[in-house]
Amino acid sequence: MVPLSIDDWLHADGAAERAAALRARFDALAPAERATAIAFLPPADAWEQAFAAALERGGPLAGVPYFAKDLYDVAGWPTAASSRFLTEERTAPRADAALVRDLSARGAVCAGKTHLHEFAYGFSGVNPHFGTVPHPLFADRVAGGSSSGSAWAVGKGLVPFALGTDTGGSIRVPAAFCGLYGVRLTHGDWARDGCFPLAPGFDTAGWFTASGADMARLLRIMTGPPESVRSERVFALTDPLTPDETDPAFHSAHVSAARTMGAAPVPADIARDFMHLAAEAPAHFAVLQSAEALQIHASWIDRRKPLYDPAVWQRIARARDWTPRQIDDAGAFRQRMDAFFAALWREADALVLPATPFPAHRADDDDDAARGAILRHTAPASLARLPALTVPVPLPGGLSGGLQVLVPHEAEGRLAALCGT
Repeated sequence: MVPLSIDDWLHADGAAERAAALRARFDALAPAERATAIAFLPPADAWEQAFAAALERGGPLAGVPYFAKDLYDVAGWPTAASSRFLTEERTAPRADAALVRDLSARGAVCAGKTHLHEFAYGFSGVNPHFGTVPHPLFADRVAGGSSSGSAWAVGKGLVPFALGTDTGGSIRVPAAFCGLYGVRLTHGDWARDGCFPLAPGFDTAGWFTASGADMARLLRIMTGPPESVRSERVFALTDPLTPDETDPAFHSAHVSAARTMGAAPVPADIARDFMHLAAEAPAHFAVLQSAEALQIHASWIDRRKPLYDPAVWQRIARARDWTPRQIDDAGAFRQRMDAFFAALWREADALVLPATPFPAHRADDDDDAARGAILRHTAPASLARLPALTVPVPLPGGLSGGLQVLVPHEAEGRLAALCGT
């Protein structure tokens, strides 16, 4: 299926034609695949009505469809977080999430919701309740999580963009696995207003696109004009953070991609300090993230235990066992991470590093070791609450990796200038 860009949808015919085109794209996909990736679709006539309203309303995204991760509230639709019971514990949404509302104001049409790793607490998209969301090109591999269904929807060409969330890497990982552009933003209340939380102190909102042009366009529309970036102040750290697990071809592709972006090697002292912090980050992040997640789930985690994915339940419930010393050490480590980046931003406009240590793997390879290796790459930016743009890195054989481009949290405007368009 040939993807349609934002511009293609903007120049499409009327509401009925748009609805028919979206339906044809949806019907062309394998039913089993759709079932694992799509969490909710509105009634059959709703798309045409929504397109008609959007075209009448106008805006820079008038008549452009997208899908939302099933954490975002849409009035009248269930929000289940790809769990079996959340709709019984939480009042049905009566209002749109802030990001959905802001997209609607610009003319975009939410066409449905996508599945995720249950409660957004996993990097694979493996879900025992609804099935594992497959990679859009390699059915025997995972799409990555937790925003798996949204990455699949864009990777399959169903819609030009789809919403995700990123707490510990849940946009960056599937973007890299699926060969997409992905962005995690620290903008406003998009991850807090009408979006079911995983760990509120770390949750961020964002989206996927298939092209840098569409990503840059969305960033300009949603976050404002691009901010200039001084090329001599874009640094790359491409040394493997998990050297025993990084394939030489994977490493070489990322080094080449960083060079193509014009990034200069990071100074040796900065690289050394970051490598040490990245090695410690997964353990401290696990303490802080799970402690916040337990607060969200506390009122039902025991009586609903049989209905959880056991791995997700364990990740949340382990917070009961953290000692005061572990919690204090994790908080102190977060301050060290903040101090590292505060010093870095005095010398750099952006930092480029691999988003993952390996390409999309098979569901059977989703274990604690893989999770820890990924967190070495993603947890530093999460601990420091930084915006991040993921740029795909093609690999031999059709798989992909990704470079994450980190900028200061007050400098999201730089990301549009770094999309490679």
